[in-house]
Amino acid sequence: MTTFKAIIKALRPKQWVKNIFVFPALVFAAEFINIRALVLTICAFFLFSFTASSIYIINDIIDYENDRKHPKKKFRPIASGELNKGVALLISVVLGASSILTALVIHPMFALILLVYVITNLLYSYVFKHIVIVDIILVAIGFVLRAVGGAVVIDVTISSWFLVITFLLTLFLAIMKRRQEFVEINKNGGEKRKVLEHYSVEMLDQMSNIIIPAVLVSYVFYTFNTFHTQYFIFTIPLVIYGIFRYLYLVHKKDMGESPTETLLTDFPLAFVVIMWGLVSMGLLYFFE
Repeated sequence: MTTFKAIIKALRPKQWVKNIFVFPALVFAAEFINIRALVLTICAFFLFSFTASSIYIINDIIDYENDRKHPKKKFRPIASGELNKGVALLISVVLGASSILTALVIHPMFALILLVYVITNLLYSYVFKHIVIVDIILVAIGFVLRAVGGAVVIDVTISSWFLVITFLLTLFLAIMKRRQEFVEINKNGGEKRKVLEHYSVEMLDQMSNIIIPAVLVSYVFYTFNTFHTQYFIFTIPLVIYGIFRYLYLVHKKDMGESPTETLLTDFPLAFVVIMWGLVSMGLLYFFE
């Protein structure tokens, strides 16, 4: 593998799909056909993506020794030795700093959110990922920051209900990720991250059993209290199917260690997410 390919792999572009959480503010504020707002949101998407990639590199440098013992992570460019740690650190600093400076030009408050995102993730990498429960909560907060950033960059307000749903849904995904990590380590061996010593499959299942009803109830309240059209309730079955499909993939197909990869590789799950987006946009733009 060439150095260029190793760099691209280290940036983990597949993970950029997580940053679609900057788009809901644009869609739900009915600004999707506003070219300026659309361009700003796309810029926010890429700035979050580049910033996230810089943090992925930092994480890979920090986790170098553990990743080398992991059955899957040992193939990452830094862990495998394909990308020099010094070069990787330089790329991370340049990418992160340039993203924040660009964000500052676009919108100072958005730059502040991006900076908070960086600080939060660095604290996670060095401290909080080793603290049980706090680790998954901090992951969910990162997605809330994306949603808030998407609203700030186009100067619109975003529903508190949506922020609650974003937090709860991504907390559920983080719980499932920890569960699958636990299962994979027990099945294939490898070095177990320290925080997993404080979890168990049973505990994580109980946590998901609490979070799932909270997600669904919050979404129902969101549809009733946020929109001017009663027809938004027809998106509820899509949300229920998406959550149940994800549970099926985790429990029966041993997927879920990478939520992004799960979404990109499972057609029914990807289809229902796309359908939810299209139906939501249709209801917002044609029934408001």
